[in-house]
Amino acid sequence: MGKKVLLISVSAGVGHVRAADALESAFKERYPGLVVRNIDALKFTTKTFGRFYAASYLKMANYAPTLWGYVYERFDKEVASSDTNVPKIIGVIQNFNSTKLVRFVKKEVPDIILCTHFLPAEILSRYVRKKNLSIPLTVVVTDFDMHSLWSMGGITRYFVATEAIAYKLQKVGYGPNQISISGIPIHPVFSRPINQQKVLDDLGLSPDTPRIMVLSGGFGMRQIQDAVMAIANIPVPLQILAVAGQNKKLKAKLDSMTLPDHIQLKTFPFISTIEELMEVSDFIITKPGGLSASESLAKGLPIIIFSPIPGQEERNSDYLLEAGAGVKVNSLVDLEFKLRYLLEHPDRARELRDAATRIARPHAAFTIADEIHSLIS
Repeated sequence: MGKKVLLISVSAGVGHVRAADALESAFKERYPGLVVRNIDALKFTTKTFGRFYAASYLKMANYAPTLWGYVYERFDKEVASSDTNVPKIIGVIQNFNSTKLVRFVKKEVPDIILCTHFLPAEILSRYVRKKNLSIPLTVVVTDFDMHSLWSMGGITRYFVATEAIAYKLQKVGYGPNQISISGIPIHPVFSRPINQQKVLDDLGLSPDTPRIMVLSGGFGMRQIQDAVMAIANIPVPLQILAVAGQNKKLKAKLDSMTLPDHIQLKTFPFISTIEELMEVSDFIITKPGGLSASESLAKGLPIIIFSPIPGQEERNSDYLLEAGAGVKVNSLVDLEFKLRYLLEHPDRARELRDAATRIARPHAAFTIADEIHSLIS
């Protein structure tokens, strides 16, 4: 039997799970002899803890984003501080609720563990250090900045998106040989060529009319309807590709919208071929999650940042803006104005596209798979 790789994600949002799925695909394509297990850590915790952990993020992010931003920033400072007992308290709660995960790892005996979320990494780092085990524990940071919860002892290697994160890790004691600036892992399909004309034909889209993709995220962004209406106020022919995610009610509302004749609206539920929509789009309007932003960059898409969640998405937004790969809109009027400006000034749109291509890392999943393979070979 081949060497065992254990991938562990957390289903709080969809980004961490998608990162793990991308890595699983890269491993299976590049190293078919490896035995790869891909699990959700929350399925190995107590039911109460698992439900609360997943629901608390989603509910706060969707219904109380300001509160979520406060919690995010406060915990970042508290966890990083040596004058607080917060990390110890968190550790006690996590250990009490995660004995099933530790038992699973003891039974599975993987040759290496790769976490796409800080929760299992934190739990298992304590276990590995306590038992003095030789299992390499590695971590993939899935945003363009790093919250202090990602920083912990006992990690063999970190895979990060930016030099800034690498610098933060070096400041807390990790050496350059323990950090790889790999990018955020996205599915291998984003690095493969796509027949654009075929996609246009299949979707009934015109190659001569600008195509604006509006991406809600996996669970559906409520403001997407307002964004579509703002785009429709622009008095030129446009094609809108609106992805409602897993929000069926949102999809139904989008389908019932009445728009001007010069606007063509195509709506989609959660779609497994999102790379095809990105391939034929000229711009993308989205919340800047680490995975969706990385996928957009891989397709060279200018990113119009709309309604970022305070905390990690605002930090992702800062990175994209500093790199020149996107513009941020602060209101629906702002969205209408900036999109109209980009449509009327193709040189500016080209600058955004070039910057996106420059910082994209479409092969990140393969880069990480190669390094993990080298660690256990």
